[in-house]
Parts: sequence; structure tokens; C-alpha cells
Amino acid sequence: MKLRKNRDVYIKPVLIAFSAVMLGLGWVAKNRMDIATLKDNYSKAKSAELDIVQTRVEQKLILLYQTLRTMSLIPGIRKIERYASNFEEDARMTVQQLYNNAAVNLKVSEIYLLPPSLNPEAIDLVTKKPEEPIATFDELIVNAKTDTEKKEEQKPKIEEVEEHEYRVMQSQLEWLHTNQPEQNKTDPLQMPMLSGPEVITCDNAEFTEADLKAGDNSKRNGIVFTVPVFGLDGKFRGGVSAVLRTAILKTYIPEVNYFLVNKDRKIYLGLNPSATLTEARPFLEKAERDPSLIYSGIKKLVLPDTSTWELWVAYSNDQFWKLPEVYATQFMFWAVLGGVFFLATILIRSSIKDQNLVANVGQISCDITEEVERLLRSAEKLEKSAV
Repeated sequence: MKLRKNRDVYIKPVLIAFSAVMLGLGWVAKNRMDIATLKDNYSKAKSAELDIVQTRVEQKLILLYQTLRTMSLIPGIRKIERYASNFEEDARMTVQQLYNNAAVNLKVSEIYLLPPSLNPEAIDLVTKKPEEPIATFDELIVNAKTDTEKKEEQKPKIEEVEEHEYRVMQSQLEWLHTNQPEQNKTDPLQMPMLSGPEVITCDNAEFTEADLKAGDNSKRNGIVFTVPVFGLDGKFRGGVSAVLRTAILKTYIPEVNYFLVNKDRKIYLGLNPSATLTEARPFLEKAERDPSLIYSGIKKLVLPDTSTWELWVAYSNDQFWKLPEVYATQFMFWAVLGGVFFLATILIRSSIKDQNLVANVGQISCDITEEVERLLRSAEKLEKSAV
């Protein structure tokens, strides 16, 4: 009888403890569903943001392509001679105005009109100098120059280095001569655009003597973009190139989390990369999502470029867990969970008369609570490290 009585004394507290554990597990399941929903909404919002950035960058680069293509279709450019002896004023002014637009809207550094081949290492038999493009456009010419512009011209200038650009143009012309020897007869507007690797350009607008002494060329590095020029007979005749500094390209994307990537050219352009993005560098270089992050994304830009440009973005998991709605959800989770086990402990203690049993069952309840909380914290850590 005594054994049965002791057993009956334990039934109620054990049932209370069991109920508390089941309620706690149910609350854990609900919390995980809530967090999963928040993660899904977070990923959708970031994905929508990526779509917006993609559209903005595509519009900029397509405008660059269309500017070069328009220049290449000007009759005066299609029949221009090697030394521009027949470069009429109307054609020159048309190219100048197109350059002006590109310089204002895209911050293009220079526009070059190219012959069918270019070798900066070779001496031109006519000019007795290393081979150069047919013509160069690198100044905004609208009306008479202002006093400020005249003063700027009088300042000592750092020597401009053009050889790196010319070498890129040389290889691009060789590719076009081999792969695009004739104009597309079915659609003359369908022309390829070639982008080169990041090289030193002759645009020293932001490049200083201090940068030169430090060997830091980042402010004058840029990329050469080229489209072909076809003669009136449809045969390959040369190219039109634009130089765009990478510092300008970076301004097309948000300041953090985003990178403009061209794996073919080993170009990875981003501003102020965070520690998280540094850790995710291997995935950036492969242009792949980082599976350890709640959100990272990759989008291919739809461009006529012969190489692939992509937008890569990643956000640290901390950015998700610090969101107000996520913090509120977690706070409520732990508050309710703690309340359930606290109430269960009070009920267990009040259901037992025997002080020894109170001590034993109370200790059991505490042990259960601590164990459950330990498991939940472990689960939370695993959840935060998972996508």
C-alpha cells in the first residue's frame, strides 16, 4: 500500500512535467516554422533587390554597347581611311556628340576609332611612331572652354600610359578579324561586343602623384569594350573602342554586398567588401551561391558581350538575425518557453505535500528544464549556421 501511495504521489508531477515538455516541443516547432517563413520572406526581398540592380547595370552596359554600335554604323566611319584623310567634319562631329553623351551619362574615358589591325610594338612607316588608333575622342567639346577648364589644362599632368589599352585592342581586333570577318546580313544591328581584362588606362582624372609613388593603379585601371566596324561592302574594317574605368563600373552597383563578376577576365569588382564576403571569396571567384549563408545570389547579365558578366551578392547571417522582426520572434519564443517551464515547476511543487518528494521532484523538474534548454540552444546554433 505504501508503495502504491508513493507511486500515486509521483503521477501528477510527472504528468505536469511531461505536459510542459510537450508544450515546449510544440512551441519549438512553431518557432522553427516562423523562422523558416521569415527566412523565405527575407530571401524573396533580397532576390527582388538583386533583380533591380541587375536591370540597372544591364541598362548602363547596353547603353555603352548601343553607343559604340551607332558609331560603327556611321557611313563616315565605315569608309574611314587608316590616317583619317577622308574623315569629314559631319562624321567627326557626330562621333563627338555621341562621345559627349557617353562621357556625361556613363563616365566613359575615351573613344577610339581603330584600323583592322593594331600593333603598338610596331613602328608605323608613315608616321614613324608606334602604331596608334585612327582617331581618339577624350574631351567634352561643346562650346568654348571655360576659364576653369583652361586652368586645369595648365596644371602639371602625370604622363598618360596608353600601351596597355592598345595591347587589349590589338587582341580584340585579331579576334574580330577571325571570328567576325563579315557583317551579319540578316540583322546588321546584331554585333558582338568584346570586353578586355582590367588594365592601366590613360585616364588620370583621379590618379595622383601619391598613387603613382605608392604603385597603386586602382584609380586609373579600366576595361576596354570594342565592337567591330564593317565597310560598306560588309567586310571587317576595324573597330570602335570605349575605355571605362573600373572605379566607374563599381558605381553601377550598391556599395556593399554586391560584386560585378567576369570569370573569363578574372574581374571581381565590388565596394567595401565585409568580412563575410571575404570569407565567401571562394564562392565569389566561382560565381556560385554560398550554401552557408541564409541568402546569397547570382544573376547573369543579358548583354551582347562575348564573355559572361554576372552579379554576385551575399549577406551575412548576422544581418538576418538582427532584423527587428526576427529579434521579436526569438524574444517571444524564449519568453514563452521560459514561462512554461517556470509554471510547470510551480505546479509540481504545489502538488506534493512531502518535503523530501518536493526536493526530489523539484530537482528532476530543474534537470528536465536545463536539459531541454541546452538542447534548444544547440538546435538554435545549428539553425543559425544553416541556410
